[in-house]
Amino acid sequence: ERMLERMASLVVLDVAAPFPATGVWTRGQLRLRQNRPLLATSTVRDMYATSPLDVRWTSSWASKQFPLTLRSIFERYAARNETVHLESVVPPVWDYTPKDYF
Repeated sequence: ERMLERMASLVVLDVAAPFPATGVWTRGQLRLRQNRPLLATSTVRDMYATSPLDVRWTSSWASKQFPLTLRSIFERYAARNETVHLESVVPPVWDYTPKDYF
C-alpha cells in the first residue's frame, strides 16, 4: 500500500579530500529508510514534518543534552523510525580553486 508523508530530513555528507580543498560536489539519491512497519492510513503522516535541527529548548530531551552538540542532534535523528540517507551515484569531485574567504 502507498501512503503520504510530510517529512523534514537531514543528510550528513562525510567525505575526505586527499589534499586541502575549497569545495566538494557530489551527486546522489535520497533514500527513505524505515526501521519498523508503518500503519497505513488515509491521512498524511506529519510526525516528522519539523526540521531535525529544530530544538524545543523547554523539552526534557533538550535539558538532558546540555550542552547541546551536533552529535546529540544526529543521534536523535538516527533514532527515528523513518530517516533518509544519501546513496551516492558518483564519487565526490573536489574543488581546489583558491578562495579569499571560507
